[in-house]
Amino acid sequence: MADSNTVEHFDALVRVNQKVYRHKCPKIKEYLKERKRKVRINTSHLTPSFDSQYKCNTCNTKGKSNPETGYCIVCDTDNWEFINN
Repeated sequence: MADSNTVEHFDALVRVNQKVYRHKCPKIKEYLKERKRKVRINTSHLTPSFDSQYKCNTCNTKGKSNPETGYCIVCDTDNWEFINN
């Protein structure tokens, strides 16, 4: 489990729309990996909504959102970036 400083740092990166998946800090990368594992278990019963015009800046998923919350179905953050095709 991640320490509180890592979680706070992760949350701060998401709040300012950073590309977390590119972050160099090993603790941030490990926390994202663990978060994705937990989210996969918790959302396995859901069918994601798709919108190819957006990608998640936290985990780099292209347009797969939780149909109940609108958050990324892979990492459970609201860190979307519009993709101008």
